[in-house]
Amino acid sequence: MLKRILWFLCLFLCSMLNLYMMHRFQAWEGIFELGGNDVSWARAWFSILLDVTVLFALSLPLTGFRLRGSLLLCFYLSLALALCNVLYGRFFHLYFSPLLLLEWRNASDSSLITTVLAGAQWKDLYFPLAGIVFFLIWRRSKDQVGAWIPSLGALYAFFGIILAASPKTPDDFIHNKSLTELYPNSTTFQIGLMRFFKAECERLGTTTLSQERQEEIRAFCEDRRGRVSGRTAAPGIENLIFILVESYSTASCDLMVDGKEITPFLNGLRRKENVYFNGHMQENIVNGESSDGQIIYMTGLLPLRKGVTVSLARNNILPGLPAQAGYSPQQSRILVPTNPTLWQQERMNEVYGLGQCYSYKTYPWEGEYFPYLEDPRVFSYAAQLDSASAKPFFSLVLTLSMHSPYTEPRCKDFTLADERLPEPYRNYLIDCHMTDQAIGEYFAHLEQDGLLDKSLVVITGDHAPHTPYLEMEGRVSEELPLYIVNGGFDPQSARQDTIQQVDVYTSILDILGSDASWRGIGHSILSPDYTRINEESWQVSEDIILSDYFRDNR
Repeated sequence: MLKRILWFLCLFLCSMLNLYMMHRFQAWEGIFELGGNDVSWARAWFSILLDVTVLFALSLPLTGFRLRGSLLLCFYLSLALALCNVLYGRFFHLYFSPLLLLEWRNASDSSLITTVLAGAQWKDLYFPLAGIVFFLIWRRSKDQVGAWIPSLGALYAFFGIILAASPKTPDDFIHNKSLTELYPNSTTFQIGLMRFFKAECERLGTTTLSQERQEEIRAFCEDRRGRVSGRTAAPGIENLIFILVESYSTASCDLMVDGKEITPFLNGLRRKENVYFNGHMQENIVNGESSDGQIIYMTGLLPLRKGVTVSLARNNILPGLPAQAGYSPQQSRILVPTNPTLWQQERMNEVYGLGQCYSYKTYPWEGEYFPYLEDPRVFSYAAQLDSASAKPFFSLVLTLSMHSPYTEPRCKDFTLADERLPEPYRNYLIDCHMTDQAIGEYFAHLEQDGLLDKSLVVITGDHAPHTPYLEMEGRVSEELPLYIVNGGFDPQSARQDTIQQVDVYTSILDILGSDASWRGIGHSILSPDYTRINEESWQVSEDIILSDYFRDNR
């Protein structure tokens, strides 16, 4: 009996080792918000024990209560869970939430797969090697792990003793909402994946707001201080064109490498009298990255600090920018360079009030077919749509060419040779040049069609590039640039220092003189009463999304 129990524990500990290595990988990636003295590896081992116990308990009925089969399934479940967390954490700097399984369709997207593979490291060999070694040990255990009933009884007796003696996880880490929101990774590390997932599910259910809380949110929404200063756009401005550039950092602005301008068109644009430029916009994105950028710009809300916001918001009624700016769904469109199903894009288009969706699937291909549109094709297509559409119109144009990986440049007719810069960063800058050139050609089309002087044009980024992928950690700005063309105000009269992504929505409505009651969570760059968002702003935004507030308060 003792030999059988020891074999059982050996195989069980292999699953625990997987989750331990998962946490080690996350520590190496530096994703913990708290310092090393504030997290306990001893406590984490007990959380690992609990997580693997849950996985083993789930494996038992799935294998007909066959003990060896359950151990095998438990191991590979823990290995898969660890791998998902490592890859997700490396890219998004968060632990992988099971709620992300709602976005399972994204797993087949070629651009996402390429990005994940590009982030592979030699340490990742642990996963295939662990899988092979465990299988060999498991085969050796045949006839060594006996009947499941006595062994399982011994196992849970062992667990009972260990867990009874284990240090208690502070209730604060489970029940204190501020801690789990401010330190989600450190909290997950301390309480374990299963307990954090349970707490996350409890908080991500539809929230019913008290009458008092609804009144507080209503008062916040109706407060126009810092949000309204009066229309500045000229009467002739009838179209709104929003260019959302993928992975766009202020670092590329006005940059010279090898005596070449990286973004010559945009550098020239920012110096024109009718253009407002601010290179100090801070990100408000969280887990959803690009999808978070869209929800910020298109609704004026902040994303949830746990989970992927669009997975929940896709069923909500939200104040989309087109409608708030006076455009009907028939007048509003989006151009997506990828599959429109990625990150709930099709469903969110309806939420934003974008009645028309164009993508690589609708692009008039001639010759070779690609799985997404490079930026020159994106802007060429956008120009065709602008020329053919009825006026006025709202157009949201998404780009992709500056997305990671940066293993080789997508642009082939521009080169950089300065070896003082890491190759991935040079590749990124080369692609920045291609996007800049494509935007310049698009502006030429707007001017040729007589649309430029009739359009408010906004250019900004969804988020900054991940500096580890550029091999430029701590060496380049992670702020975003913002261009507003034809705003009708003196650029020097608007805010010149730090602003935030959530301010863009509010500023656009202010510039256009919208009479919409909802002005967004942020503040206008034109207002002398500008203030930055705070914890109250985040909480109001999350309560709005989680309660589907606008369904009953339109």
